[in-house]
Amino acid sequence: GIWSEAPLDSAGIDFLIGDLDFVGKGYGLKLVNFLVEEAAKTGRFEHVVADPTLENFASIKLLEKAGFSAHPSGLYIKRLSELPWSYY
Repeated sequence: GIWSEAPLDSAGIDFLIGDLDFVGKGYGLKLVNFLVEEAAKTGRFEHVVADPTLENFASIKLLEKAGFSAHPSGLYIKRLSELPWSYY
């Protein structure tokens, strides 16, 4: 599956802004940045990975704004270190 393309030592994140009153107010970016910071603080991860659906343009834009890059598999990956990627 798609997650077999995730680099080793990755933390996977997922997020949802369910209440429409909170959409478009910057909470998603704050949440993703918080999750990335918490993963980095552990010292256990070299990457943070998310897997938005292709039609979820808002999440993709948010991830790109937070520094994630699209991988050919469809995953969005943010590097926490400069070490080369290792795969399963």
